[in-house]
Amino acid sequence: MEDINHQSVLLVVKLSRPGNRRKVNPGLVQVDADSEAIHVAKDLLDSEELQAVQRFDGSIRRYVYARCLPCSVLKDGIFRLPNSLIDEVDGHLGALATGRVELVGAFLSVYPERVEAARARLRGLFDQGDYPDTEMLRAAFGFEWKYVTFDLPSAGVLSSAVYRREQEKANAALQSEVEEIRMALRKSFAELIDHATARLAPSPGGKKMVFRDSLIQNLEEFFGYFAQRNIVGDSDLASLVDRARAVLHGVTPEALRTNDFVRVRVQAAMQEIKQAMSDNLMLAPSRRFFVEPAITAPAPEAAHA
Repeated sequence: MEDINHQSVLLVVKLSRPGNRRKVNPGLVQVDADSEAIHVAKDLLDSEELQAVQRFDGSIRRYVYARCLPCSVLKDGIFRLPNSLIDEVDGHLGALATGRVELVGAFLSVYPERVEAARARLRGLFDQGDYPDTEMLRAAFGFEWKYVTFDLPSAGVLSSAVYRREQEKANAALQSEVEEIRMALRKSFAELIDHATARLAPSPGGKKMVFRDSLIQNLEEFFGYFAQRNIVGDSDLASLVDRARAVLHGVTPEALRTNDFVRVRVQAAMQEIKQAMSDNLMLAPSRRFFVEPAITAPAPEAAHA
């Protein structure tokens, strides 16, 4: 079994922010229907500043996804981080934390006037109790991370029978995690290849499909971190990743848009890789592995990923 405990650490990430929706009593909304069958909610604030924080949180999640690995056998919000990426990730998370504080500050600076705008917009549905003061709201924004390790107590602490039992349980959990990581890497790669194949293929009418530069950028990011993230030693997937990397070597998004020969060549090669994955790699559904924990500060309902 691959010794992933020696190749990685556990990264615990907690990211929270206040929600921007509240349920509304259906009795306050007049409709020609059974009120018990109606579920109504209101947006508390119309705030571009709060939306900027939400978008930034999405960028944090994407950053973590691209470098870490799932570890849901323990708990949501815990990731496997390869040892070789610890310094890079820690430094970047620190920079992200600083940027997030600035965005939160920008939101809080306009919060009172956004509340007054909500009062005028919601009229009879406005409830002052939905809006905490600025300092209480500040406490609802959280972003922290830490590194932890887990190991069994030594055989001298546990009886031999208990130690053997716990060791067997730990080995089973580790094997499950190895398979989860393997499937997560395969599924991520398969989704990127599927997307590239679909966007580069001509439409039924022969017209080129539009794609963003991120189609290539996302693949290149996966290539760049794959060797470090492949702590389970998936040689079959590594071979296909190398093939895809070779296909895209020197290819730019602009070339794919303007050079029909390049586009057809790359699309055909990606289709072959897609078929090889289908033939040789068993893929299973994988769960999302980032959850924003509920906040405990007295604020609007907690946001979840």
